[in-house]
Amino acid sequence: MTGVQTCALPIYRAQWGGEVAAAKMTDYLRPEKLTIYLPKKGGEELFRDARFRKDEFGEIVVYRAFWGDGMNYLNNQNDLVDPLIVYADLLATANARNMETAKIIYGEEIARFIDGN
Repeated sequence: MTGVQTCALPIYRAQWGGEVAAAKMTDYLRPEKLTIYLPKKGGEELFRDARFRKDEFGEIVVYRAFWGDGMNYLNNQNDLVDPLIVYADLLATANARNMETAKIIYGEEIARFIDGN
């Protein structure tokens, strides 16, 4: 993983989403796109400290979190968004490998809450 992928996002109250979170959850995917969710307020320090720069082989997408601090209903990993968000991020890409990974996340992390098991 690159330095950006291993930086301590919880320090900035930020969390990984999308492919990076899916890779950490399943060890099945090699991230090509980095998705970071920043808190509603703040997070600018992350840009300064991480020294983001253009990379022809990758993409960084940053979103403002639309939920309150610490939305981790289904997992307890501070550096990852909730599996429901990761699942949605992956589905939104329409990439075949991401869709496979989304199915894994659904089966391992989400289905038990929907099915009641």
